[in-house]
Amino acid sequence: MASLGFVRDAAHCPGGTPRVYLRRSVAAGSAIRAWSDKRRKGGVELRWDVPQGDLEIWTRGMADAISDLGWRSWWLDTASVTSTLGGSPQEALTRWGFAFWGHYRRVGSVYLLLGDQDRKELTATVKAWEQTFGHVRYNERLDIDLQMMQKVEELQKKPVRRTLVKYFPILFKSL
Repeated sequence: MASLGFVRDAAHCPGGTPRVYLRRSVAAGSAIRAWSDKRRKGGVELRWDVPQGDLEIWTRGMADAISDLGWRSWWLDTASVTSTLGGSPQEALTRWGFAFWGHYRRVGSVYLLLGDQDRKELTATVKAWEQTFGHVRYNERLDIDLQMMQKVEELQKKPVRRTLVKYFPILFKSL
């Protein structure tokens, strides 16, 4: 089963989660890029070159490639889907998903990058995918964006004194 979650920013994905993104091209194909930097952080990404033409054909190849890589989790750059396919973010992602999920049967976690997009629109897209494909499900545990919103709300509700005590306990030992 493909379990879906949302992230607002790519930096919020679990460490080492590969990126998948689309790029408009004359010919279909893919490129994998891997790197590491001085801080021992690394990254992997799969660029899928999208030609003009039948969405069904190249999404099959994309699904097969991701499956063959054996990734247990990855994140989809939804902005690249929108810029490559055109239309509104919801429209582009819905079209991509209906073509892609029929071919992708791997068990794992897929994070959808929200960026500046409206969460409600992407939620509607995911619900449409769920209704069509029995193996695609939203998983609240993978919704990092929701978890971060809840954490911010929780911190806002906390009294200031308790928060200060937590971060500066030495100041309150004498009280």
